[in-house]
Amino acid sequence: MTAVESHSLTNGTEMGTDKEQPAAAAAAAPQLSATNINQKVVKAEYAVRGEIVRSAQLIEKDLQAGRRQFPFSKVVWCNIGNPQLLGQKPITYVRQVLCLCEYPQLLEHPQVGSLFPSDVIKRAKVFLSDIPGGVGAYSDSAGTLVLRRQIAAALERRDGWPADPEELYMTDGASPAVHYMMEMLIRKPTDAFLVPIPQYPLYSATLVLYGGQLVPYELAEEAGWGLDTRDLQVSSCMECFCCFTCPC
Repeated sequence: MTAVESHSLTNGTEMGTDKEQPAAAAAAAPQLSATNINQKVVKAEYAVRGEIVRSAQLIEKDLQAGRRQFPFSKVVWCNIGNPQLLGQKPITYVRQVLCLCEYPQLLEHPQVGSLFPSDVIKRAKVFLSDIPGGVGAYSDSAGTLVLRRQIAAALERRDGWPADPEELYMTDGASPAVHYMMEMLIRKPTDAFLVPIPQYPLYSATLVLYGGQLVPYELAEEAGWGLDTRDLQVSSCMECFCCFTCPC
């Protein structure tokens, strides 16, 4: 091989490498980032799990590792509604019924009567007899019928008005219900929800996510966080789009 041929091959390889570098760099770059995903997701702020919580997690790790000194010895988590984290005893009845439903073989234990109260055993048997295959599997999208019947009966006792279990839709917490309602009701960017202030950030974050508007109305602390209907009228009249009301 001559020097000219060697130079040509080397130069060609280098030129090929130069051409491949931008493509390789593009392939190595993140395909998803905060700049190219749905910007409604980026703008949605959920304070109970946001920057303050992340800072508190770092502080807790520093406390446990003894890396830094603080004027306190532990972090008390009050960002979410978890009273058991603060030492409150869970409702025993609910846990016991769930225990028997999750492991129905316990109902056959010879000492089940001394381990569980009679009303717990009775309720667990009602659930298990009306839930084919037991709990832990897929159920009706609206919720298991036996549960909706009991909820309807409780609503009738409380309100003195008939409640139809077929008109009830159960969700695993309030957040999915809020998402379902906003996704259904927000038709265009000018649709809005009346939201009490102070508010749980679920409402404001979900409104941003689905492209709606938030119309705030203030709750009066001196009146036991009550509502002045005049303020509500002013809030709704200031806006020219459809408004709905969110409970606290």
